[in-house]
Amino acid sequence: MDRRLRLRSEADYRHIRAQGRSWGSRYLTLLVLPNGTAHNRYGIIVSKRVGNAVTRNLVKRRLRELLRRLDREGCIAAGHDLVLIGRPVLASATFAEFTSAVRGLLDRSALLQEPTPPLDAPAASATTLSQDEPG
Repeated sequence: MDRRLRLRSEADYRHIRAQGRSWGSRYLTLLVLPNGTAHNRYGIIVSKRVGNAVTRNLVKRRLRELLRRLDREGCIAAGHDLVLIGRPVLASATFAEFTSAVRGLLDRSALLQEPTPPLDAPAASATTLSQDEPG
């Protein structure tokens, strides 16, 4: 993930915990705070309760990839700091469960939006063939 999109300082995490809003699910907790910029910044916290170092790193890699995909598609409203905190049950979750958990939390926090089509995508054809016309 690009450096400008990451939360790096402990002070940032403390500020988000103190001032931000939170939503929870079986797998994750989401903390959100508006940041006043045109882009989002992301942080991931996975404690030792989730598992050993190999398991924790796997969980973090999956969450980073999911956030990268959602950010690239424009599915997350811009201008927020987001922190995802993994719960122990996350160690045994599949990528599909990761995806539905993150999307559910983003939906509940009103940050999930429809992906924007790329600028170079061809426009959909306004005319369609009816069933009677040969095609």
